[in-house]
Amino acid sequence: MKKQIKKRAISKRSKLFKTTQRWKLSHHIHTGRLLPHTHTSYPALAMVVLCVGVLMGGLSQVSSAAPPNDIAVTASIIGPAPTSAATIDSPADGTRFTAKPVTVTGTCPADTYVELIRNGIASGVAICQADLTYSILTDLFDGVNALQSQVYNTTDVPGPISSTVTVYYDPPVQPGAPTTSQPSTGQPKPSSGGTTTPSQPNQPNQAAVVPPLLLQTEFSYTGHFVGDPADFKFTVSGGQAPYAISIDWGDGTTKLLTVEQSGAFDVEHIYKSTGGFSGSYKITVSAADALRNETILQTLTLIADKPIANGLGSTGFDKGGPGLLPKFNRDFIVGLIWSAYTMVVLMVLSFWLGERHELNILKSNPRRSHRA
Repeated sequence: MKKQIKKRAISKRSKLFKTTQRWKLSHHIHTGRLLPHTHTSYPALAMVVLCVGVLMGGLSQVSSAAPPNDIAVTASIIGPAPTSAATIDSPADGTRFTAKPVTVTGTCPADTYVELIRNGIASGVAICQADLTYSILTDLFDGVNALQSQVYNTTDVPGPISSTVTVYYDPPVQPGAPTTSQPSTGQPKPSSGGTTTPSQPNQPNQAAVVPPLLLQTEFSYTGHFVGDPADFKFTVSGGQAPYAISIDWGDGTTKLLTVEQSGAFDVEHIYKSTGGFSGSYKITVSAADALRNETILQTLTLIADKPIANGLGSTGFDKGGPGLLPKFNRDFIVGLIWSAYTMVVLMVLSFWLGERHELNILKSNPRRSHRA
């Protein structure tokens, strides 16, 4: 009995030895067998990458639709009103003109701007220059023009009004215009019938009264950044429509447009650099109506360079020295995130392609062992 059991054990051992000689046993990872890819779920990984990409794309669209700066805060502190008035030094009181427009000049307090008033109507704006003078190009009404200058500080608080300077405009006589005849002092001659008929007075064609052509705007001491659209609103009235408008922006460019009827109209312009004193540009607007009446209006705008962004979430009031971390703007951060995301996508794709290539090799040669 013992001998039979021993023979059976030896027989099994020999079979096992033969088996190990015939087949090479190794770890299941290196056998080249097709196994379920439970260790790398590429569909789930692709879905995660796709969702992250969609989320980042949405955030990028919102970021690009936002203003250039994260938070733009505009604030002003009401300063004290100017205590002294501007003056009108030219033209002198009582001056008569036969041509227009005319230039009004005078002195003004520092850090102010001056608005010219003509017969109670605003007729132009100019900034007080470094030498404490101003200059405004203005139109004149026919006949009497009472000129005054109103000074404002840079927060639009008005100061005293100057004394009145009265000037006169005598329009030239148009060729072919009717003249007023002097009344006759003689008696009417009798008719051939011996009866006297009273003479009929002349009835000249009375032209319809046309109100004077006016250009106006509501000015406030505000500005715009270089490269941003600057919006302006003007109002044309009087005269006879349509109106031809010409705008000299003060930077060497002009704009021509037609306004079909009286009322307000909006225009915009992009300045490519800052202006002169305090970044200001003088804007001159001219208008002509269908009857060839003309008028002019001078105003101004302030253009400043864009502030440098201090980074995401920055308030823009960092006055200290350099910090421990560098300051980046929003566009740089978004570009950096997209670059990292692109690298992750390429890595996942390369791993997937590598595994596909390895499986193709193992399928073509199942006996080939893979050494890690």
